Order: sequence, then structure tokens, then C-alpha cells
Amino acid sequence: MLRKILLTEEFIGRTKKVDGKLEYSFATTVQDFEDLKNLVAKNYPASDVFPAYYFSPQSCTIIARHDSKLVGSVCIIQNGAFPLPIEVSVSVPKKIGYYRFAELTDICTAPFFKEEQELKFSLIKHALQIIDSYTFLSRFYVSDLDSKCTEILDEMGFSCLNKFGPKKYNLRNTDSMFYYASFRGCLHKLTKSVLPLKNEIAKYLLSETSNTNFIAKDIFNTSKEHFLTPDCFQFILNQNPRVLGEIRPENLRNLMNSYLGHEDIMQLLPNPALPIQRTERRYPVRCEAVLLNENSEPIDNEILDVVSVAKRGIGFHQEKTWLKKGNIVRLRIEIGNHIMSDIEVKVGAIYQGLVTGTILKKDHYWNRYNQFLDSQYQLTRA
Repeated sequence: MLRKILLTEEFIGRTKKVDGKLEYSFATTVQDFEDLKNLVAKNYPASDVFPAYYFSPQSCTIIARHDSKLVGSVCIIQNGAFPLPIEVSVSVPKKIGYYRFAELTDICTAPFFKEEQELKFSLIKHALQIIDSYTFLSRFYVSDLDSKCTEILDEMGFSCLNKFGPKKYNLRNTDSMFYYASFRGCLHKLTKSVLPLKNEIAKYLLSETSNTNFIAKDIFNTSKEHFLTPDCFQFILNQNPRVLGEIRPENLRNLMNSYLGHEDIMQLLPNPALPIQRTERRYPVRCEAVLLNENSEPIDNEILDVVSVAKRGIGFHQEKTWLKKGNIVRLRIEIGNHIMSDIEVKVGAIYQGLVTGTILKKDHYWNRYNQFLDSQYQLTRA
């Protein structure tokens, strides 16, 4: 490790642009990294100084936090003598414990990083250690970097998911599938060189959330070129045997092409030329409708089959003929293990037992869950 470095004493906050170019001033020689840390502490007493990353005798970097600022400095040592410090300073929210990756993205896209790839790798590695991994993995396009950066992600990414990822948000709670959306970006943006990470994320999500069928279907239907290893594919099928019925024919062909030679998986895949029988919905749904009087008091109730749900309306079957146009109905919908309640609907058209209604009142889960109620075919009653 390089211990003796040359660095201007005023390396933070003294670099400025003149005529579009960075202007530098040179001052004190720092003989030891401990002196460097002391120098930062002297100028910025409230700073949190993180370890420097050393890459070669020609460059090093240090990252510090001060007054909601993330400050980085790369020191390029020319001919072993004169330092050329490059200041990086961006505002970050006053959050305790991590930095948002949006600000690190600004740093990594700075023009001088075209020459300073090592510093970019340093920041990414640093980001994986300290920031919210949801933000990092869902927003960052690894394909914009080279293979070395994907190696860093492959090496560090999943350990960070364990540290900051799903368990932080308790994927078994009612918000689980919505936090999953952040990981979709990770699954689709990471390159082929990070296949182990993709597989681990897929397994991790499927073992940590009860909404496994939705996740499995989403994984299978959104990748043009399939990425899961056969053992991960088998893992998903073992947990979600019905998911194959949810795969679109074109994606089924992609799957078959991806797993040529894996007879154990090929035997599990249905023939894409045959129509897929959608006899069972992935979410058992139980809907109870309660008829209300003018004072919002319950009068009668019935268990209904929900047909479709949209942002402003709902359609369902009734076995009784007890609802009339204009009635106000309170719905309580159970989707798997999740419940939406206190949804009030004004009955509109009624035709052969099919009722449509306009939603007057909905609970705070409504906009989240209605997207998972597919209107293409009838939902099964629990």
C-alpha cells in the first residue's frame, strides 16, 4: 500500500474553475496518510473520514463527509513530485448512515472520470458499502462501465443486499412487492458477467416474500434473454409450480432456447405452440360486499367474485339480485394474505349478474394492489 503521498494542504474547497478549466494550488507535502486524516479533521472538524483507496503510486482518493457534503479528492502524483488534486463536492441529503446514489452518479459522470476510471470504481465500491442498496442497484446501469466494475458488483453486491436490502424493509409485510420493484432494475440492468448476483437476488426475493408467484412471473416475462441458471430455475418452479401457466408464448420460446441441453428443465416447459390454459388465477381473491344505507350502516352482504379492478372502477359478479343501480356498497377484498378494506363503490350498470361500479372511497393500499388484479380473466374465489 502506498503510504507516502504528496498532497496540497488546501486540497478541499480550494480548487476552482477558471475559463472552464480547473485551477490548482500546491502547498504542503503530506508524508503519511495519518497526517492526511489529521489535515481533514483540522479543516473540517465535523467530517467523517472514510479510508482512502490506493490504486497505484500515481493516484489515490479519499472520501469525506462534512455538513451534508460528500467530498472526494483524487491526487495524481506526477513524476513523484507535484500533486494534481481534483475536487469532487456535491450536496447530499442530511441522512444518517448512507448516501443516496443519485449524488454519487453525478460524481461518476464528471468529465474527468473518463481518465480516472479507478476513482469511479472506488466510488462505486464505496457506494456499495455505505448507501441504500435499493437505490444503487435499481438506478445504476452497469452496462455503462467495463468488466472491472461488474466484477466489483459481483463480489460485493449481494452482501450489500443482505445488509441493506429486503430484510431492512421486512419483505413479509404488506408492502413487500412494491419494494421488489426496485430490484427489478437490478435484475434487468446487470450484465451477463454478474449472473451469480442475479440468481442470488432472484432466490433471495422468492424466499423472503410471500408474493412469489408474481415475482417469478415477472422475472420470466421481462427478460428477452434468460439469465437464470438451471438450479435457480428449478428453485423457482419448486416454489411456484403454477408460474409456467403465466409465461407468455414468446417468452416461453426464449426459455426453451436458453435451456437447450437441460433435459430436466425442458421436460417441465409446456409446448409454446399450444394455448395456455388459464384456469386458475395466481392470487386467490375473496371479496365481501356490504350494502350500506344512507347512514353508511350495513344492510346486507354477499361474497362476490371480482372480475376486474381498475383505478376508478371495479366489476364483479353477484349471485343474488340484491344490488340496484345507485346503491352504495362497501367492499373488503382479500388478495392472498393481503386485505384491502373500506372501499366504497357506487353501483352502476348491472347485466346478467355482472355489476360495475365507480369507486368513491379507497384505502391506501388500493393503487398498489389493483395493478396485480388482472382484468383479462376472472379471479378465483378463495
